[in-house]
Amino acid sequence: GSMTFEHQPVEIISAYSATEARQVLEQREVAVVLLDIVMETDTAGLDFIEYVRHERNDDEIRIIVVTGQPGVAPEPRVIRDLDINGYLNKAEIESQQVSSLIVTSLRMCSDFRRMRDLADQARRAELASDAKSEFIAAMNHELRSPLQTIIGYAELMRHTQPGDLAAWETGLARIERASHHMLSIVNDILNVAAIERSGDEGALQQLNPAAIVRDSCAMMRQLAEERGLSINDEVAPATPLVRGDERRIKQALINLISNAIKYNRPDGQVVVSAGLADGRVEIAVEDTGVGIPEDLRDRIFLPFERLHSDESGTGIGLHITQRLLREMGTELEVESTVGEGSRFSFRLDVDR
Repeated sequence: GSMTFEHQPVEIISAYSATEARQVLEQREVAVVLLDIVMETDTAGLDFIEYVRHERNDDEIRIIVVTGQPGVAPEPRVIRDLDINGYLNKAEIESQQVSSLIVTSLRMCSDFRRMRDLADQARRAELASDAKSEFIAAMNHELRSPLQTIIGYAELMRHTQPGDLAAWETGLARIERASHHMLSIVNDILNVAAIERSGDEGALQQLNPAAIVRDSCAMMRQLAEERGLSINDEVAPATPLVRGDERRIKQALINLISNAIKYNRPDGQVVVSAGLADGRVEIAVEDTGVGIPEDLRDRIFLPFERLHSDESGTGIGLHITQRLLREMGTELEVESTVGEGSRFSFRLDVDR
């Protein structure tokens, strides 16, 4: 007959050998196993218990031994030597006894899983807390550097003669540069805080990728030209409309274009493209810059991680970009060849 547990139907799967039972475990999440000892071999059941507990290292599944040959594996020895949760002798078995043991076992498995989930949540919270602590420590270090520059040059200028214009100009230029750097750090930190606070998926709407690519390129064209770079948009014909959050996509794209400009070579180029790829629309930003060594590619998404020591900015742009995209259910991907350039891309769902 049918059986329920915590108002859910209990699905019963039959396997006719220990080998078949292993296949079931590979494919399904199983809570309780009722097990014969003698199957394709005299000890197939005992070997299966060994497989579950030691090879699979699974201590959540409840295992109940049901045997018609208690002489092969006497109850006291099996219970003492193996991690099982019940032993039933077919000669003395009653249906009520079986169903009670199954319900008890299901309850224990359910409790185990609840405890595991709570432990996982606690671990994730701890990791998030560690990440936040690292972020604050890095932020502290990043803010300290431009502040020390500002204070140092302000003090120097206080002791500089008013007529020494060259020293005053140098001091003011350094203070101005450090102030801009500090402002970019504060803006980036506010961006991270805004992302953490929003926690929503944003207003997903129908968007034209061609317009987004064109607008983003137009916004960054002057900066590119100041650096002696060309910036081109290449949207494939008949690129369909997408679903997404316009604010997040544009911010992500501008961050990527800004990096492509910053790490390019003189007379280099930036290409921003959109087109169909595997049923989604891929938007990509490609540069002809320095490239990223393979062993450093995982680090580029960490906050305040800068791969070039002479680099300006906070090293937080890619961290923010990845978070913006993940909130829309997509992810930033990178391909790069050192000395030739990098290509950052993400995919958006077609608006059906």
